[in-house]
Amino acid sequence: MSVTLKFKDVNRFKEYIAMTYGETPTEFGKRVGINYSQMSGYMNGGSLQPKVAKRIAGGVKKDIVDIFLPSVLTK
Repeated sequence: MSVTLKFKDVNRFKEYIAMTYGETPTEFGKRVGINYSQMSGYMNGGSLQPKVAKRIAGGVKKDIVDIFLPSVLTK
């Protein structure tokens, strides 16, 4: 089974990283090792793999379930 994820609330996430870390999404992505185009895609509703979600969640010291929702389940 394969699972992809999407942000629960991207605007809330952007606000959180700005207020907590003083970073734009681009700066945050660079800090956690995600390039600009990928981060932009995720912020615009793109799906991401659990491994990437874990990196993003770790960058804000949150659990994956606090930030993301499963978007696709396949066999």
